[in-house]
Amino acid sequence: MNEKTWLNNEEGSVLILALIMLVLLTLIGISATTTSTLETKIAGNERVYKRNLYSAEAAAMECAQTMEHTNLKNPRPAWLGLIGTVNEPDDIRLSSFWDTSPDPVPQASVIPNTRFVATSQGLAKGIKGTSLDMTKSNVHAYAVYGRCQPANSGPTIVEIGYRKAF
Repeated sequence: MNEKTWLNNEEGSVLILALIMLVLLTLIGISATTTSTLETKIAGNERVYKRNLYSAEAAAMECAQTMEHTNLKNPRPAWLGLIGTVNEPDDIRLSSFWDTSPDPVPQASVIPNTRFVATSQGLAKGIKGTSLDMTKSNVHAYAVYGRCQPANSGPTIVEIGYRKAF
């Protein structure tokens, strides 16, 4: 009979239920805090990535604009490389390409932490002038590179194509 009274005794069951609920709510709170912290870090990294990407793209576009307003024949600008300067795609990723002063010399941009360089790819194949061009000039193709490397992250490099008739 003693066992039956012990099983029917419900004193303290509310306390145990409250402790279980408190533990569950604590785990949910910790999980939510961890998730929001992680999401904040992801958003910050994405913001830095986009800023670097747009800065590198702006440097490449600045180079293209500079090329548009510069005589590329004589004298040849120092930042405009010779044909075949960038042999492999990995060449442009090397710090030595940007940080030393080989020919071509990477040009410092007006945008902070960016540089640009352009390499000639020769005559654009299959294109001789335009239908409105009476002088039959040749169209030259260029690869234009912009790089952004802030102090707190790795480099971001953008390549765009550029063509100019002369």
